[in-house]
Amino acid sequence: MILEKLFKRGTSTNGSQESRQSYDVIFHIGAPKTGSSAIQKFLLENRHNLNRLGYYYPEHGLDENGISGGQSILGLDIAHDKPGNARPLLESWHAQACRRGLTLLISAESLFNHPEKLKNLTGDLRCKILSFYRDPVEAIYSNYNQSIKRHFITATFQQTCERILKTEPDFYTGRIFARWADCFGNENVVLMAYDLDLYDQTPIQATFLSMLGAPEDAIKRLTPDNISYVNRSYSPGALELKRLLNHVLDISNKKQNDKIDLLLQKHSDAIQHTTPDMGTLLDANTYTMLTEKFRHSMQHAVRGLIGTTELLQRNTRSHAKKHSMHNSDIYKEMFDLVNALRKTNPDLFEYIHKQTLRAIEAHTMTYSHLKLAEIINLPIPSSHLREAWFTNRQLKIMASGKYQEVHYLRDIAQLLLERREYQSAYSLALQAKKLRPKEPNILKLVEEIECRLNETS
Repeated sequence: MILEKLFKRGTSTNGSQESRQSYDVIFHIGAPKTGSSAIQKFLLENRHNLNRLGYYYPEHGLDENGISGGQSILGLDIAHDKPGNARPLLESWHAQACRRGLTLLISAESLFNHPEKLKNLTGDLRCKILSFYRDPVEAIYSNYNQSIKRHFITATFQQTCERILKTEPDFYTGRIFARWADCFGNENVVLMAYDLDLYDQTPIQATFLSMLGAPEDAIKRLTPDNISYVNRSYSPGALELKRLLNHVLDISNKKQNDKIDLLLQKHSDAIQHTTPDMGTLLDANTYTMLTEKFRHSMQHAVRGLIGTTELLQRNTRSHAKKHSMHNSDIYKEMFDLVNALRKTNPDLFEYIHKQTLRAIEAHTMTYSHLKLAEIINLPIPSSHLREAWFTNRQLKIMASGKYQEVHYLRDIAQLLLERREYQSAYSLALQAKKLRPKEPNILKLVEEIECRLNETS
């Protein structure tokens, strides 16, 4: 039923041609974690079919799990303020499309946060923008998932949501879509709700082709018969395992870290799992505050841009259908993953084992270290079995009354650094630096925390 309604948004062959010819470039910008990898893989595999429909889609690579960033090189050059690289690349792709009499089609999530920069780059080119959007609370979880996967974040989901509540991020408020409309015009921005319930029944590629303006017969002909998943969010067990591993992994060891990601991604794409009910992952107050703060603002921001109202309605209801995830299920999945890793990839397991042991020997044990050690069956010396805390010497000096404010700030910041709570550590270290701007130990502490923050940003 919904697919038929989507087809109505598609056009006849002539209508599709008229729509295509009114644009020089069509940009698919994501949003992040809305099926972009599956769409990009589909577009890459159907480049010749897209040519017949009137679109030129430049080639790009895929990893062994079928994941890519599409034409992410363009978005990254734009994001890093390198128009000297981005402009000739876009001009080259556009020239190739023009020589074939086709419309250029670009897919890159790396463009998502940069509407103004893209507008400056495209100049007088006639551009159409295609994007999906998610229910804000689900989007927070999916982006948290991505941060654990790619950026070595160690915070829990509860901690992440508490931090987000203190900010006004454009994505979760919907302001990012208003910025795209401001730059390119409401009539040139096609926005569709990302509905997990729908895409478990109907491939997302069909929705994308409809947004593109493909005719109904082409959508039916090109849409895959079987629904497959590419670059899904980590399953709950894989996510918690990676969060714990982020406490100990060597960030510079890209080769081994990529192997861990490929293994966890393959596992997550292969098993049946859905997004957990957000209400079971957060305390009641945080969940209520998130929904009240972001859901209404998102619906207000996207109204008038939305492609299918029914999908908006389904999306706002879909959170009630998600399943609860029990800790016992998560633990079992983590143990199963580790046991499989030990058997199938002993070298990688040895890397994890060594990094965990090294972290335990270098730092006072935290709960996360203990949890990871238990899962990989690493015996912990009794000398390490205590939470990161002040030393006895520090406590004695505090009790003597000799500590000043700067000393408290410095030592608490050091403790937070050891616990990898970098942002809190940085705030306190900067306050200490204000009080003692030239003290070497404080300057060194600030520098070390900044290095850790840069590594995880």
